[in-house]
Amino acid sequence: PYRRQRQMCIETGGKAIITVDTGTTGSVIKNEANGILLPEKELSCLHKEICRLLSDEDERKRLGEGAKRFADENFWTWDERVAAEIREVTALLPPERN
Repeated sequence: PYRRQRQMCIETGGKAIITVDTGTTGSVIKNEANGILLPEKELSCLHKEICRLLSDEDERKRLGEGAKRFADENFWTWDERVAAEIREVTALLPPERN
């Protein structure tokens, strides 16, 4: 369902993510699986989550690995993305005439 480029993985480099659950964020970040997803009303807890991850290298690594795994399973590579774009544009072209 998330067949897009691996932008999340590229941006984070497999690092732990802490974000706020707004819009469609919750469809990509699964709390405690591939990042920390804070409800908007709990934004005041952000500093606690940052401190928790800063003090727990194993947890940072686990979440980062979860983020990379999610990206690998759900997002296109750049090559896949470019191939899909070329297919879409080619389909819009008129047929060749001989």
